[in-house]
Amino acid sequence: MNKIVLYAIVAAMSLQACNKKTERVEETKEATMQVSKPEVKKEGYLGSKMPYEPRQEVVDYSPIPENFEPIFINHVARHGSRHLTSAKYDVAWGEMLQFASEKDMLTDKGKQLKNDIEVFLSIEKGNYGQISELGKKEHQDMAKRLVDQYGDLLASVSSDKKIVAKSTFKDRAVNSKKAFMGILEETFSSVNDSTVDYIVYEENKDPELRFFEPNEAFEAFEKAEYWAEGLDSLKNLDNAKHLTNQIIDPLFKSEFVSGLEQGEYAFKGQKGKVRIKDKSSAAQALYKLYQIIDGIGAKEQVDLQKYLPEEALVWNEFLGDYESFFLEGPSYDSIDLTYTMAMPLLDSFLVTSQRAIELKNQTAEFRFAHAETMVPFLALLGVKGTCESSNEYKLEDKNRWKASNVSPMGTNIQWIFFKDKSDGQIWLKMLYNEAETELPVVTNRYPFYRWENVKAHYEKVLNKEVM
Repeated sequence: MNKIVLYAIVAAMSLQACNKKTERVEETKEATMQVSKPEVKKEGYLGSKMPYEPRQEVVDYSPIPENFEPIFINHVARHGSRHLTSAKYDVAWGEMLQFASEKDMLTDKGKQLKNDIEVFLSIEKGNYGQISELGKKEHQDMAKRLVDQYGDLLASVSSDKKIVAKSTFKDRAVNSKKAFMGILEETFSSVNDSTVDYIVYEENKDPELRFFEPNEAFEAFEKAEYWAEGLDSLKNLDNAKHLTNQIIDPLFKSEFVSGLEQGEYAFKGQKGKVRIKDKSSAAQALYKLYQIIDGIGAKEQVDLQKYLPEEALVWNEFLGDYESFFLEGPSYDSIDLTYTMAMPLLDSFLVTSQRAIELKNQTAEFRFAHAETMVPFLALLGVKGTCESSNEYKLEDKNRWKASNVSPMGTNIQWIFFKDKSDGQIWLKMLYNEAETELPVVTNRYPFYRWENVKAHYEKVLNKEVM
């Protein structure tokens, strides 16, 4: 697909990201000084597979004004740390190493990797698509922190004032919901099947949390050469090839390396799709296995880092970030399709919030989804550090958009609503990965914002009037 056709697909989407056409509304001087800055994660080169950690300690939150009463919680989160979604990269590597072993084309280091991959495969067997024990704990701990802060509100749930808990059809989202809601059920006898509406969206019938599929315009963009040209050119750089050689060459004898380089071999995942067809795809597949080791708690059993030089880890993380930035995030200055597709989720936040305020018939709304849900939603909300578009994405830019910081496992947005008992006004505090976060709306009471102003702003976003 050429650029002209792609522009035709997205031409109707004229809404601009937070730094594109319109200037962001600044806080008062006093409020801006209090804005919490995104914490830079410790380097593990894990990209979007970085395990979850809250950005701010609860004890460091701004005091809740004396007259403020919590009345509703609106929440969406990515699933917790997980195993591989299916048997693909690990199976392909296992087949390649077994093939090379039978041909006596493994080096001593390659034989060591073969043993490690066999252990990896044994860990993953029966766990594909599932969250790990750490993934469960990430959501359990998140729920416990909410209980500690808003226990009275959550305990007030009843058949007339319910909790709604939604997830996509994927097991990792369903089980994250179970882990989170399990804490509420254990803590409060009032949280049970009669007071909670549990919803699992059907596959391909989920416009709220899996708005990215089916989505004809996005799928066309996803398949287009337009954004992928830059990624392919990066993979073909001399330095990229050098880093690939550093990973692959020490594992195999030269005859096998030459055949792999010439495309003589192809190794498939369990479902028959070719996952390794050359040195570059082999190196990237090994990196994908490395990414989840921390999240599945297997670091002591399988050490894949010794096969991946640090420079190669940096590079492979960069490639993954590049793809996420342009395909799911704020993307190019001229493209907004990648995040305006999250409008159904924003609309749900506005509708459910206003309904709960007016009807007083709901305590909380909890949603459990995916990185492909959270990355566009963050950009659409205009959260600083997640929404700045650019036509350039460079490794040497130390302040560049990074998935490990923007959308680690368990990434979440919480809208906490308060009623000022002195005058009846409704106020909102937004938390991004459990840190008080600035909204693109004027306030002189940060981190609290008048709901009427927040609602008005995001209604304009939905109408493509501002961003």
